[in-house]
Amino acid sequence: MIVVGALLLATGLFAAQDAEVSAEVAREWRVRSLALGRDAWPEEIKEIDWEERCVILDAIRRADPASLDERAGSLVMESLSDEQSNVRALALSAARRLGVGLPEGAAEELARDLLPEVRLELAATLCVESDPHLRVWSHGEALEVAEQRAAKARFVLLDLALDSDTYVKRRATAGLLSLGAVALEEQLTWWLSAGMESDPLVFMRALETLSRSPANPDLARFGRERFADLGELSRAALWETVVERLGLSMREDTLALGWTVPLGGAEGVETLRVGRLHAAADRRGPQLARIFLSASRRDSSEAVRRSLAAGVAHAMNLEDTRLLQQLALTDPEFARWTWQELFGREDHWNPGQVGPWLSRSVERELRDAAFSAVTETLIRTGDVGARSLTEALLDDASDPLFDSAFRALCDAPESERSLVALHRAWRKTAEPRRGELLRSLSREVAPVPFREDLLQRWRPQRARDASSLELLATFVDDEGVSRAICAYMAEHIAAFEKSSVASDPALEGRLLGLILVSRQLCSGGVLDLWDRALAAGAMKSKEVVKAAGAALAGSREGQLKLTDWVEKEAPSRARIEAAVLVCELRPVEATRVIIERFQFCDPPLRVRALKALGRAETGAAQRFLEEVAVGVGLDAQIATEAIANSSLSAIGRVASMKRVATMSRDLEVVRTAVDGLATAGSSELAARERAGEALVELLSSYGDSLGPLRDDMLLAFARLGVEGDAFASLYLELPLANASEELEARFRRGTLPSREFLYRGDLRSTAKLAELGSLAGSRWSEILEDSSRTLDGQLLIQLAGAARGGGPGDATARRLLVAAAIALEGEPINAELELDRARVYASLLSMDLEQGQFKSAAAWASRLGLDWKLGVLSERDLQRLLGGGADPEPQAFLPASALQAQALLAMTEGRIDAARALAERGRELSGRSSRALEHQAILDAALKAVR
Repeated sequence: MIVVGALLLATGLFAAQDAEVSAEVAREWRVRSLALGRDAWPEEIKEIDWEERCVILDAIRRADPASLDERAGSLVMESLSDEQSNVRALALSAARRLGVGLPEGAAEELARDLLPEVRLELAATLCVESDPHLRVWSHGEALEVAEQRAAKARFVLLDLALDSDTYVKRRATAGLLSLGAVALEEQLTWWLSAGMESDPLVFMRALETLSRSPANPDLARFGRERFADLGELSRAALWETVVERLGLSMREDTLALGWTVPLGGAEGVETLRVGRLHAAADRRGPQLARIFLSASRRDSSEAVRRSLAAGVAHAMNLEDTRLLQQLALTDPEFARWTWQELFGREDHWNPGQVGPWLSRSVERELRDAAFSAVTETLIRTGDVGARSLTEALLDDASDPLFDSAFRALCDAPESERSLVALHRAWRKTAEPRRGELLRSLSREVAPVPFREDLLQRWRPQRARDASSLELLATFVDDEGVSRAICAYMAEHIAAFEKSSVASDPALEGRLLGLILVSRQLCSGGVLDLWDRALAAGAMKSKEVVKAAGAALAGSREGQLKLTDWVEKEAPSRARIEAAVLVCELRPVEATRVIIERFQFCDPPLRVRALKALGRAETGAAQRFLEEVAVGVGLDAQIATEAIANSSLSAIGRVASMKRVATMSRDLEVVRTAVDGLATAGSSELAARERAGEALVELLSSYGDSLGPLRDDMLLAFARLGVEGDAFASLYLELPLANASEELEARFRRGTLPSREFLYRGDLRSTAKLAELGSLAGSRWSEILEDSSRTLDGQLLIQLAGAARGGGPGDATARRLLVAAAIALEGEPINAELELDRARVYASLLSMDLEQGQFKSAAAWASRLGLDWKLGVLSERDLQRLLGGGADPEPQAFLPASALQAQALLAMTEGRIDAARALAERGRELSGRSSRALEHQAILDAALKAVR
């Protein structure tokens, strides 16, 4: 149960803290406490003053509906007739959250309120109240009664749609038009009174709303006839963009007649007009396209003809031979504009019909436009016809489009299907063009047709380019290629051995490439070659030494060869490379070599040497690492990491990390040591206790100057799971300290720093607690939930995401999401906030459906559905929130899931007949939504089981 309570300053828990904040922040925190059930509800609610009533109603309108009891409903109903307008506005919003209907006559009285916010809230409420079927399901009214009361509600909604306040008028209009055929009479009255035929913006907004509305064929006929009588070509064409949604078939001739006629009005209306027409014309077929073609021959205006070309492109079917032939009869400029509009169309491209447009006899600019359209489709979709058209361009290497076609086929999905054609075309070219074309071939598949040519390119005196070698590397398990690579490598090693000390860069580069490829392709006999390369590079090239050494270190036999190099009288680079690579096999000797030569190493080699010492397991290595670690810079940081990841005992590593953290003055080193304490302590119980004690000592030594280490300490404590008091002193301490200032900034519509950056430690430690199963039902879960009344809404969303490491059904994550929704409801509204809030509701909807919390699920679905109907959320928003690209009709999921949740709730309450009625309507609304149909199947199975 949500418990709604007394004044904040009267509660002992938060009085001291809240006394230091502004009145606005104190009120907001109190509303959140009430909505979250943190404050107690007073026994008597009738005697409270209007300010207190506003606070309580604000909490009810934000709270989880499943947590509200009958007293909340009684307070809301009583407040609808309160003398204060602010109270009435909040009561209306709270009534929607509770899903309760308005008392008889209340709508008419509230519509006369002078405060626009009251009328705005009433308009949203009447969107539900005006549908008789929804009244039957939601309020349990008899159908006859529901129809009478819904008619009265629609009359009030019509009145609000003609309101003097712009925002009230827009919301009520959207609600009225979204009702469908049940509100036809009121819609027609609004049409004749609201400037539908004179104000372009009103007209365009109405079209947007009707595009989301249920079937309403009579309204579709009225609009069609009305604009025909008025001779409004532009409006008549735009009206055809919604008639299919309303239940009629589109008239292509009407759409075409108004295609190029501007609507006029405010800036931006023309963009909206063109966008709607293009969307309606997409793939309509030959009739509409032929109308546009015919019109293009009669008009000389460039702007009009460009618009008609766009119409042809959107309407045409690329498999229509006659239409393409007719397009060819137009002037080249019009045809070029059309092909430019076809750019990237994901159709089937018929080679026999589209091929002539790519002929070299076609005017160059027109040919280029057609080529771009075809190849963009190929790259996006891998269309078979587009592939054939592009391959045909490879027949003539002198064709200006040859190279572009070659690259397009290489970039296309399943490029291996074109390898034969690509190879045949490539053989028609000569150097250096061949080498340039090879750069485009995919490195993800073996270019089998190119095999022999690639091998030949590495013969003596040939090009030997990097692309050829990269492509040869794809021929895994090909013994012929493997033998050839070994032979080429032997040839290059011999040449490298004979070269001067200042070696040829090209020769060195080719040898490095061969060593790399040989690691992927070669097996037997290659170890001796790598050993020769190491010897050859010892005096000449550190890169060859590194490459050959790494290749030898990849196998046991190669490592044994490298151990000999540790003691050889060889140049230091070769010795230290060998020592770094095989320090585990010869730890004492390797440690000695690395320590002796460390000061002569370049920075990258020092990094590798320090990591190798961490694997050496010798006392000398450990002492040397600690000496380096207590210094500063990258070496100290790497040495600390090496100790932390070494194979020494966990307790030994903890002791080393403690010494480093205490002695070092390099912040990055201390951070690394803190992480090392957590790593070592996580592996053994005794080490865990000591690591925790070390962290506490470090925490005490830094005192108030902990600052930059706070994030690292938080994560370390969370990983160890010890020293709870020390962790509690840090966990959420910073966001709580900043909470009042951040809330003030939100009220001022200011921007805040990135939550992920500023509170990274709190988020990472929360995720780690959830991952380790240390969150649900723990002290930390209580801290999170206690803090949720004050923290920023965006931070609560991210904390909820971190807490979901415990699983999709984690209760802590859900409570944080509820707190986030409550917090966001109190912030000044904007489009970004609306989407954030919708994202939270969508997450809660999914969680509650999975967990069987049907009352809340119905509320979240109803809220999202209403926002979509009123245009707060767009079709694209719903796809991002609910569809994820997989659900073809996420908008159908919302009303269906609301009814399905109510049906399941009715079943749990024993109201089986009501559940069946709700399920039937939910089935009708499911449409093609895969998620709605899935939940409908579960509901139907449950109903079948109770028969």
